[in-house]
Amino acid sequence: MVELNCETDFVARNEQFHAILNNISEVLLSQAESHCGSGETKHLTGETLNQLKVAATSEETLKDLIALGIGNLGENMSLRRSVLVCAAEGESLATYVHAKVGKSLHAQLGKFGAILRYKATGPADSHQEIAKRLCQHVVGMNPLTLGDFDDEVTKREIRDDWVDVEVKEGEDETMVSPDKLMPVHEKDSRFLFQEFILDPSLTVKEVVMANGIQILDFVRYQSGEELS
Repeated sequence: MVELNCETDFVARNEQFHAILNNISEVLLSQAESHCGSGETKHLTGETLNQLKVAATSEETLKDLIALGIGNLGENMSLRRSVLVCAAEGESLATYVHAKVGKSLHAQLGKFGAILRYKATGPADSHQEIAKRLCQHVVGMNPLTLGDFDDEVTKREIRDDWVDVEVKEGEDETMVSPDKLMPVHEKDSRFLFQEFILDPSLTVKEVVMANGIQILDFVRYQSGEELS
């Protein structure tokens, strides 16, 4: 997944801009194994990306490719970042792009994107669709971490701004019925414990357990977002 920024919506929807981004993605895909090991996720900065050769037999770099595009379109562009996600043997990848633009190319173009690396039991066609929906969840709910699968969702600390619960004399706060308290997953930043975006009655953990899926890693991009 790669982020290429421009200055206007007019250029962002231009077919020449889309072609440049498509070419960049193909270059990165062709070199993925030299930068990212099996079962790994590798993040590349814009500075690193700009120095990558377009082809092994060429002296042209991605920086040169973008400079040519700037000259043709008359607007500045910036190759901001990229991430390479490499599945190991027995692992699979799923992707989702939101707010899509452009005609059908090798690359999917949009403002939001997600990649999911996972293991699953059963034939591929039995889990590919739900894996794509999990990517859709990543885009929509923006989890910050995966979370530990063995963690339990526990009731929140009792506070007046969350819920008004009467604690009787001699009754410890932890003895209050959990259904009177806000469950953690309602405001959880952990992927596994968030309410599933397509069925809020279930957590992501319950969805993956029901479908024989083990989430190994995920990445979410939003064009122009602040980087930590």
